[in-house]
Amino acid sequence: MKLLSIETTSSIGSIAVVENFNLLKEITFKSDDIASCLVENLENINCEIKTSDFDYFIVSIGPGSWTGIRTGISFVKGIACGKKEKIYAVSLPDSLFFILKDFRCKLICVVNAYRENFYISKYNCKFNFKKSFPIKTFSKKIVKNILKKEDYIPIGPGVNIFLNNYKKDVFKFPVYPLASYNAFLAYEKIKRGIKSPPLEPYYGR
Repeated sequence: MKLLSIETTSSIGSIAVVENFNLLKEITFKSDDIASCLVENLENINCEIKTSDFDYFIVSIGPGSWTGIRTGISFVKGIACGKKEKIYAVSLPDSLFFILKDFRCKLICVVNAYRENFYISKYNCKFNFKKSFPIKTFSKKIVKNILKKEDYIPIGPGVNIFLNNYKKDVFKFPVYPLASYNAFLAYEKIKRGIKSPPLEPYYGR
């Protein structure tokens, strides 16, 4: 099974090619213009495999950047040439929790929702392929208290905002989402016959 995966929910984007559970190639980039970077980097990563060769196109539905998520979804719709059955969506917390699940520790995913608000999702050492992890929105003050008082290791693109308020050594784990993480999770879900969630952006509403 060949997968082409993109990640556009944070300031660092990525494109990955995965075959079964093997990463063949991944490119990461940072830019204010995610759309142009996607086209440019797809051409770079596509030198060995044509888009017509992929079984699925993987995309993250967030939470995260409003513009980035919409760009990612529109992009995979375009390269899938209208074949919606070839598009598989994953959420950002699910992707990070999946890639770290073998560490068997309590995690909390933090994503900037802007305007002094943050999305958080908690992982309690049990991964469920069939259900996405609940996502809640809290103010910066409440999230700061949660990180100080609760016994969770924070991960995700919103963690860096709280660096000065968090004393534990938390950066032994990946912080930013990656296209390869999304592809690995999608591969396992597809193998289990689990359908993709709706291809709808998550904005915390």
